[in-house]
Amino acid sequence: MTKSYDVIVIGNDLGSLVATELLSRSGKKTLLIKEGKVPDVYSESGYTFNLDPSIPAGLGTLDVAVHPYLENDLYQMNRAALKMLNPGLQIITPSHRVDVFRERDDLIRDMEREFPGSSPQMNELYDAAERTALVFSRFTLENPSLCIPWRSLKTMTHFARALLHLHREHLKFVRRLEGLDDNLVCLLDTQASGLSGMVHSCGDGSMTPATPYFLSLPLKGLFYCAGGKHLIAGSLEERFLRQGGECISGCEVTGIDVEGGHRRIAWAAEGIIGESLGESLIVSYKWKKLFDYLLNNRKGRRFSQRLNRRRAKAFYPFTVHMGVFDKGIPERLAEYAVILGKETGEFRIQEVIYLELSQRGDTGRAPEGRRALSATRYIDEPPERLGDEDLRRVAAGLLGDLEVFFPFLKENVDYLDTEKCLSISRSCGELTGCKIPAERSMLSVLDCLPNRTPFENVFLTGDELLGMGFIGEVLSGINAASLAGASPAAGGRDGKRNED
Repeated sequence: MTKSYDVIVIGNDLGSLVATELLSRSGKKTLLIKEGKVPDVYSESGYTFNLDPSIPAGLGTLDVAVHPYLENDLYQMNRAALKMLNPGLQIITPSHRVDVFRERDDLIRDMEREFPGSSPQMNELYDAAERTALVFSRFTLENPSLCIPWRSLKTMTHFARALLHLHREHLKFVRRLEGLDDNLVCLLDTQASGLSGMVHSCGDGSMTPATPYFLSLPLKGLFYCAGGKHLIAGSLEERFLRQGGECISGCEVTGIDVEGGHRRIAWAAEGIIGESLGESLIVSYKWKKLFDYLLNNRKGRRFSQRLNRRRAKAFYPFTVHMGVFDKGIPERLAEYAVILGKETGEFRIQEVIYLELSQRGDTGRAPEGRRALSATRYIDEPPERLGDEDLRRVAAGLLGDLEVFFPFLKENVDYLDTEKCLSISRSCGELTGCKIPAERSMLSVLDCLPNRTPFENVFLTGDELLGMGFIGEVLSGINAASLAGASPAAGGRDGKRNED
């Protein structure tokens, strides 16, 4: 059983779905292969938990959107479920709580309440952050891969000038950090690291020109997806299939041949052995067989080494999901919150807990009077590499730290299955993104991996390429689809911004 396609996409993540939706909309005959039984959501005892801890950011934010697809298509597809949050984020430390409001005056006022005398310096800092964010968004809109365009001397020159402009604005932002209270710096690190796919550390200079973008992003709006974030992925897959795309789910890829005129994929599913041919192939960076099936030869070895160096520095999410009675949740706890165990010293993401809480009344996520709570900590190794006892220690430490901040939590837990959390953290690695430490360099914005591989018409997708969290996941899918032949207009309505 052999069938031919224009493009074959292998992946379970959001970037793969974005690529398939764009390709099918462009008229490309597209096959999506979702290997294995990777869950897209965790539902138990009336609760629905999101498996991906990334916050859906950058949707519908007209003035700092990095691509029309985010503000037009993805936002419009899920508009009914997306709810603007205010505050969009809450940062909690042993002695402070800062609400990151959508209105800057409210945010500065809250910081002044917690850190008296900080408002003049924070106003200057956010002025610089918003200017840099605007330049960064324009730079990304023109160069979505964030890689040097080698097409011609003209494009390289234009890229270099834009990069220099971005660097100048970034330096102005960096100067505003000088003399800032160490506790405030930790709060900024926590926010930027939570919203992106990198670990930012403003205190020691480990940041990129994207850092001010992620600091200003809550001012433009962060969203809660009623019913669960898996609905965003579901809307993409539904549109892809409606546009004529084909999908094989739960199969096993048994071989890949990328030499010659076609990319040849062998697979098996429910007793059926098949083979699919594609002129182009897109593979998720998170796909577990990427190295074994695609990069295990001489041609892919150097590229493989580059990917492995990046992964060696990464931090990986481990999440505990629980159902909690309302009375065990602090009244003013935001839907997205970050707990910073200590306030001064070197920022260490392993000591931070990222919380996602279902909204009151969202019965698609939790029974009435209860809330779905997911607590994520980033660890040094992928969960699938750790033994049960190691992960149980991580879970116990995470829950112990939560109880310090929320003393009534334990007695109000309605549902918690730690062993299930261990299993899910191991099985959803192809959905969740890791975090890469930011580099201290003028060219740190270029510390990205290309969508192109050493093989002709074979491309990658996945946030780890760009290090920009939810936004990077979407951009990677757009970039891969463009390289595989999707028309530019497919990235937004006629390539224009929605001004409604």
